[in-house]
This record gives sequence, structure tokens and C-alpha cells, in this order.
Amino acid sequence: MVASSHLARKPITLLSAFAFALLASCRPGVPATLLPLMPSPSPPIPRPTSLPIPEPTSTIMPSPTTAIAPTAQVSLSRETIIDGARALAWSPDGKRIALTTLDGLVLVDAGTLQEVASATTTVAQDALAFSDDGARLVTADYGRDRRQVRLWNAEDLSLVWTKDLPSSLDYIDVANLLVPQQDGGFLLATSSLIGADIWHIAIDGAMDRVLQMGEVITETATIDPSLGLVAVYMGPGGPEQNVQFWNLTTGAIDQELPYPGVFELEFPSRRGVLLVATHSVFIWDIDQGKELASVRTSTGLATGLGVWGRITVGVDDILFATGTELPARGIGIWETDTGVLVAFLPENTQQRTAGLALSPTARELAVLGDDDQLHVWEIP
Repeated sequence: MVASSHLARKPITLLSAFAFALLASCRPGVPATLLPLMPSPSPPIPRPTSLPIPEPTSTIMPSPTTAIAPTAQVSLSRETIIDGARALAWSPDGKRIALTTLDGLVLVDAGTLQEVASATTTVAQDALAFSDDGARLVTADYGRDRRQVRLWNAEDLSLVWTKDLPSSLDYIDVANLLVPQQDGGFLLATSSLIGADIWHIAIDGAMDRVLQMGEVITETATIDPSLGLVAVYMGPGGPEQNVQFWNLTTGAIDQELPYPGVFELEFPSRRGVLLVATHSVFIWDIDQGKELASVRTSTGLATGLGVWGRITVGVDDILFATGTELPARGIGIWETDTGVLVAFLPENTQQRTAGLALSPTARELAVLGDDDQLHVWEIP
């Protein structure tokens, strides 16, 4: 599963830039070599030649597939309170849940929700991600003027190191866009006034820029290292409102999809698709270059729904969940490949939702309320 997001996602101020995370080694149009930390503005963006922009085989923005009422609702399994909780993530083995808070980090046992460890920081932590082997956690400071990332031991939350981000960065807001790598490091995406960059953070804290996307003003993004792709949404601040696939090997744009009004993007690992959330969720087949299915999630009047537009993928990436108004207001859970609704959590069974995350191994959904309550629901 690719982390994203998930990032409770927040827009960048000023030019609507946005920060996100990732690993690879490339530079637009140049063989894979590391760039200096303070490069000059990037050359013109290379456009695909051998791989033309695909034409969808189905209409991209039609009246999306009507949501079908599920056969069962989720059932509450366990709950607890985590003071000041902001974001959450399951460990790769599904045995623990980590949560960032206003003053640090908390680790709980996923089966009992009993606290395993905690750590205190002077700055609120926002984004977080486990390493692929689950042995480490990385978090990012919250706030425009906070520019540090921290590596933790995932067993006892002892701090391994704290590293400053390059001073040239105008803003960082990685949210759920910290992405683990097989080498034990992480990928980090950042946005500044001069464009967006992808960085590799090694286990020892060394940071190298691996992809530079000059003049890109992104509103949301996601990365799949296994596919070697970065998907970014070019919002109203950019030249066009569309989704772009950037190739991590060539640094070029492989595909562009004309989806306007995107809230969130998510790569379900090993599924070969991209989930695009607008007022519907569209399932795009990357290899075939066509839309497989669409799920209508909004009547067009979505207001006050805390998890609106956020997507979480789990249960070996066969399911995804997001806020919805259809068949009623709440959280819907769908099959990733088909868009079939399998379960539903009505809004009136919970407080306003601050975050959600599907287990990577079990049919369970963790929901974090803005009242600091953490609920784990079983999916039939």
C-alpha cells in the first residue's frame, strides 16, 4: 500500500503549493544522477514522444456510476481516546497503530488499543509513515515555519535523529505523503515558490533531491516507487487542471488525464491503478490508459464532512475507503478493482472525522474523530 496520503491533506499558502513524499533517482530528461540541493530553475519539461497521452475509452466526467446500497454495515470493535491526535497509520504487519499528536507521537497495540509507547516534541507532528519492515517511523513537523523530519524506533519511539530540511524550501506539508522505500529510507515531496521536488531521505538522514518538477504547483500528489511514477494534480494555480504522471526514471511526463477538481490521488500498490477523487472516485488503469469504473460519492453539496475527498487503501489494497454523501452521509468502503460498495459507516455513528486508515492486513477501518476518539470498525 502506498501511503498518501492522506495525508490529512492541506493546501499550500501563497501560490497553493503543496508538500508530499517519495524516493527514486532521476532528473527531468537526464540520467539518474543526484542534483545539488540548491539548483537553478529546471529546463523545459520533456513531453512524452513514444508514449502519447492516452485517450480514455469511457467518458471521464459523465454522471458517475450510481452508488449501490451495501449489504452490510461495519460494526464497532474497540475504541480509545488519544489526546491531541492529528493523523494515524497502521504498521505494515497490522499489529500497531501510530498517531501523531499536538505534542508528539503515540504508539498503540492495534488489537487492544492500549498504549505501547509515546514520545514528546516541542512542535506538533503531522505526517507519519512506517518503514517497509515496520522497524522505524518517520514524522514531519506541522506548520509553515517548521522544517524538520524525525526518525523514530518503532518499538519504543526512541528518537534516532532529527534533520533540518533544506533552507531553500518555502513550505513543507507532507501529511500522508511520506513513502517508504525498500532500502529502509523514505521519499519526501515538497513544494516551494519555484516548483515541486522529490527527495530521498536515507536511514542516516542524508537527503538528496531525486526529481525536480519546475513550475509545477501541485494541490495533491501520490507516489508509487514500484511503478516508478509520481501522480500530481495541476489545480487552478497551474496552466491546466489535470492529473500528470511523472516518470521517476526519465523525469518526463508519461500521461496527462483531464480530471478537474481533484481532492485526492492514491496508488493502491500492486493493483496497477490510480484512484482519482473529485465529486466521484474514478479508477484509472495505468497500463491500458483508460477508466475502469467510477463511484459517485457526492450530490455536489458536500459540506461539513470531515473526511471528504480523503482516500485510504488497505486489506492488501483490495479495498479503499473515503467520505461520501451516497448512499448517505458517512464513510463508504469499496472494492478497488470494481468500485462495488461493500460496507458503509453512517455519519451519525461517530463524531466529525479527522482521519481514517484501513488496516493493511485485516478487514478493519480505524477512524479518528476530532474529539480525540479512535474507533476501530470491523468490515463484513
